[in-house]
Amino acid sequence: MLDVLTGNMLALAGLDRSGMAELLVNMIGGFRADCDRAERRGARVPRDFRIHWDGDFFSLTYAEAWADVIRDSPDVRFWVYTRSFDPAALDVLPVFSGLPNLSVHLSVDPDNLEAVKQARRRHPWVRWAYLAETFADGRADLVALPGKRYPCPENGRRIPLISEKRSACIRCGVCPSGPGDVVFSIVKC
Repeated sequence: MLDVLTGNMLALAGLDRSGMAELLVNMIGGFRADCDRAERRGARVPRDFRIHWDGDFFSLTYAEAWADVIRDSPDVRFWVYTRSFDPAALDVLPVFSGLPNLSVHLSVDPDNLEAVKQARRRHPWVRWAYLAETFADGRADLVALPGKRYPCPENGRRIPLISEKRSACIRCGVCPSGPGDVVFSIVKC
């Protein structure tokens, strides 16, 4: 799998924004074609696409290319987890502001909680994906903060990661639709 990730990174390296967007548009086109094939077989397939199952935004140009693709794909609902919200290093949040078909979840843990609080003050529309030792710890850490929290049902072993019906994220729907923050647990209880 590392070869695939490395190959994908190399394919994007050195491209300008439009070149990156072209590769991403092709990928989303393949996603749409897969959805269409499944629907022709009678399945109901939500057009929910997770950006990155491993990795993060590596440049502002790359984030801008994604924003172009998201903006031009109103039929697809995108979601992403990111640690790229540091104004002193790489902050992609301004690029994604105002995109109604994108849910952005900041990857949060006890070590970066203060930085994430600052990011949310700057961008109140973002959601959190909070990783704690246990779900109870996560709820306790976030109790004083506004908003609704959802424990990840796959992470808590209440639904399987993959089933005949669809993936856990699509079945749950919280991260793709973004109604609140999500809590993940290191301990699988």
